[in-house]
Amino acid sequence: MPAAVYQRETSSQKIRMEAKEVIPEGSDKPTLILDNNLSSASLDEACSMDRNCELKDEYSRCGDENTCVCKDGYRKQVFPQVGSYCTVYVPVPPTPPVIDPKAPCSFPYVEIAYKMCILPELEQRLTWVDAVDYCRALGLELAYDSVVIKARRYFNDLLGESGTRERWPIWIGGKQETNEAGESHWVWTDGTSVPSFLWQEGKPRTWVDTYSGGLCMIMDGYAQYYPDSLPCHYKRRFVCQRLS
Repeated sequence: MPAAVYQRETSSQKIRMEAKEVIPEGSDKPTLILDNNLSSASLDEACSMDRNCELKDEYSRCGDENTCVCKDGYRKQVFPQVGSYCTVYVPVPPTPPVIDPKAPCSFPYVEIAYKMCILPELEQRLTWVDAVDYCRALGLELAYDSVVIKARRYFNDLLGESGTRERWPIWIGGKQETNEAGESHWVWTDGTSVPSFLWQEGKPRTWVDTYSGGLCMIMDGYAQYYPDSLPCHYKRRFVCQRLS
């Protein structure tokens, strides 16, 4: 039986973990046995901060119940002879639900103002580029322009007093571009400029390293959902809007 291969990437190396399926004695179910010399991972151990987990497995973090769990984009894999690791997986982009973009603004849409109809996606997290593709597959667009102002008020009323995780950022349709002169400016997904009045004082945030993915626009739940910047490769929630 061919081995299953799990690949993890770090800034300096790639780790390939090959596992083979075996059927333990007295069982009719196969299990995976890891074939390498990696030390035991730290999943399910007690922790008080992310660093406790990352020292043993950089793809883990300290979860809500003060035990180590996998970070977003990774899943737990148990290898009986070694331990539990967070193995990389590349999820297939979710298939958008079949929604008629011309239908009345009713569930799952939300009407936030006259003729302003949005589709909040709060249960899944995508990169900014994937979020754009998701919305467009529905005949929608990542929220932009005047819709952002109304959407900010909607999310602040809906989630503003919620717990920390409920206030995680939400992607909207702005992205930082650089012209031939090396000057940076922000544009919406339709190519028009992001007006400067949308930014609060001191915003957008400047990032030293964006991992070549650039900076994209969020509504920051920790700042009453006013716009800010975030590296585009981060996976966050998002909100689509209808175009008519």
